[in-house]
Amino acid sequence: MKDEIILYEYEGSPCVRRVKITLIEKGLTFKTQSIDLSRMQQKSQEYLSINPNGVVPTLSHNARMIYESSVINEYLEDQFPTNALYPSTIAGLAEVKKWQNVELALAKVCRTLAWAYAMGPLQHISYTREEYIAIAAKTTTNTGHLNWSGKVWDLAILSTEEQKQHQNQLIKFIDFVESSLQDKHYLLGALFSNADILLYPRLTMLSLVGININQLNYPNLQAWIKRVAARPSIQLTHNKSMDLLYNSGLIEKINHILYSKKKRTIQQSLYLWGMGKICRKKFKVKQALQEHTEGFNKILLPTKGMATQPSKVKRKALYDVQVDNHLTLYSYKDSPLCSRVKLVLAILELPYTNVEINMVELDHKRKPFTHLNPAAELPILKHGENLIFDSQFIVEYLCYIANNLQLFSQDSYEQAQIKMWNAFDLGMLKEYRPLFFDWIMKKDNGSNKVVKESTNNELPKEDQAWFNHMRAGTLLTDTERQGYIEIFSEKMSYLDNHLNNNNYLVTDRFTYADIVLYTRIVTFNALGLGKSVAHCKNIEKWMTHIAEQLASPSSASC
Repeated sequence: MKDEIILYEYEGSPCVRRVKITLIEKGLTFKTQSIDLSRMQQKSQEYLSINPNGVVPTLSHNARMIYESSVINEYLEDQFPTNALYPSTIAGLAEVKKWQNVELALAKVCRTLAWAYAMGPLQHISYTREEYIAIAAKTTTNTGHLNWSGKVWDLAILSTEEQKQHQNQLIKFIDFVESSLQDKHYLLGALFSNADILLYPRLTMLSLVGININQLNYPNLQAWIKRVAARPSIQLTHNKSMDLLYNSGLIEKINHILYSKKKRTIQQSLYLWGMGKICRKKFKVKQALQEHTEGFNKILLPTKGMATQPSKVKRKALYDVQVDNHLTLYSYKDSPLCSRVKLVLAILELPYTNVEINMVELDHKRKPFTHLNPAAELPILKHGENLIFDSQFIVEYLCYIANNLQLFSQDSYEQAQIKMWNAFDLGMLKEYRPLFFDWIMKKDNGSNKVVKESTNNELPKEDQAWFNHMRAGTLLTDTERQGYIEIFSEKMSYLDNHLNNNNYLVTDRFTYADIVLYTRIVTFNALGLGKSVAHCKNIEKWMTHIAEQLASPSSASC
């Protein structure tokens, strides 16, 4: 039977584009289903049932749902190995993961800036506030999601100064890519790979947020962009209308007028009015307001019976693992991402040296740590001369060293499921991060103590505002905190429902997926998120069971 592939997408999404590029590179036929992010359709119950993170893309392969673009592309590599896009060595894959880590950090900055610099202003001139919230409310009643919509329309995501700081962060990433491409055709050297697919869509849309990659300052990057752009998969996924939007100067002009503190001229007001009329037609505002909720959220579902097809496809083998070098872990004691790596090190009985990085002082954002990881994220594993980023890949790498892969799976779909739970966990970071930093600041310094001004001048200016809010205890408002609790409750309900008839998250055995969610949820009470799991009896039972597994490393390692 022919494979049925459906890609759930949104026009202009770089994450969607990288999956499209992969599908085309592998010569695969696929259908598409548009998910309208401007209407918050990604937060509808219909879409959340197939992607609990409420983002695009999602891929349906013979009715099996896979979400998160990197997980999808790795799954496609295993299922369709022709025209390989990943290296066959652990060292090569580690290099791809390094670029994935860089892209994730880039995306974290870029997404927020895109909503503040471009999407917010476009929504502001296209809808009234009441219209924008009413349309969002057709897809979700979650207070946290609706609060976000309100902030988008109110242009309250980032101030103009914060937008400049975010742009400076992106420029640092661009500088790093430029230097990394010295004497290289592609990011991994002579061959086009998933690393190039990861970065190309994001880097070529940065004009949307006011950043110009020019030939004078970035000759290596410009040459790489032209080289990659010549591929048929890039040309077939090129969206001319979005490209016109990025490079027309339209966004920059609207942004300048809306955020200006000066009184608007008549010409400026007429310009916004006229552009608003055009955008209302583009976004089909009138239709969205009149459409019934049932039709509004309807999405294309896979053909019935497709899921009965066998899924067993063995994953591609990796080679060249070196086991005789010392392991050094750079971590922070209370970080869930670091805790899960330490748990696996204990399960595998691997000796290592731990280097504690003080996240309370944002030392991971300062030199010399940023020389180790330009994405400025923990944890990092150093193995000989190799630096490994990304907690999930660090654990997978450790399992190869120990020659014990039982925390993962050799079946490609089961492996994708494990990685999707990791993506599910990372999908909580936007809301989790301010709660986490608020907690560790109070815990390490005392909730009633005044934190002294930092004497370390190496903290980048773009991180200083976050540091100041953290010291002052103003990272989030009470309204935002309550909205976050509601978002976590929605997530935990999904997890609790999954555990209704399952002892573990994937298959009938203990895997890395269980470690991932356990290390996150175990911090909830300390962060004030206890309410989000108070109603989840299946999670409570599962947490007790996993704690027992982890208390006995021999049983945890199967």
